[in-house]
Amino acid sequence: MRTMRQDAWTEEDDRVLAEIILRHIREGSTQLAAFEECAGKLGRTEAACGFRWNAYVRKNNLQGIEIAKAQRKMIKSRSKKVIRESIESDSSIENAELTWNEVIRFLKNQRQEHSLLLNKVRQFERESNHKQSELQDLLVAKKILEHELQRLTAEHEMIKEDYKTLVFIMERARKLTLLSVDDLGEPDLRPRFRMDANGNLERID
Repeated sequence: MRTMRQDAWTEEDDRVLAEIILRHIREGSTQLAAFEECAGKLGRTEAACGFRWNAYVRKNNLQGIEIAKAQRKMIKSRSKKVIRESIESDSSIENAELTWNEVIRFLKNQRQEHSLLLNKVRQFERESNHKQSELQDLLVAKKILEHELQRLTAEHEMIKEDYKTLVFIMERARKLTLLSVDDLGEPDLRPRFRMDANGNLERID
């Protein structure tokens, strides 16, 4: 019976899941077969692997999917070409015998080409994963900056309101002082203030 894990998916789990499914796409296999292999590798159920792929990992590997599909088409086209050339050459088999060395050389060339193609695929996948990682880092940094901007904006509004309240209190105090001095009939020798166009207080001599 397959072990059913309840822990959260890690970045490594997502990477393994993507690599297996992209390989199945590249080889012309089915998603069901890919999910079955993923379940065995990750110790999860096939349904859990399928849900994780469709809900999260697939969106982060769109470029890899397109590359895998293109490679599958290329491999299929090459296979058809080899078969077609083989059929077309059947008529000349009677007049030309293939040696084992020629067959082995042909298979070695095919293996080398296949290895080169797989290396390019792995390079594209690494570049894609690197870009996805950079994108995630930038998104996290963006959220942090947005949060900091909201905090600073809120602080600025609070300071602005406190400043308005302070100016209002000082203005009221000045008016009360003027009224008290006028009642006594004495000259007003206290400093006076006024607010300039920028909302700053300045003394009036």
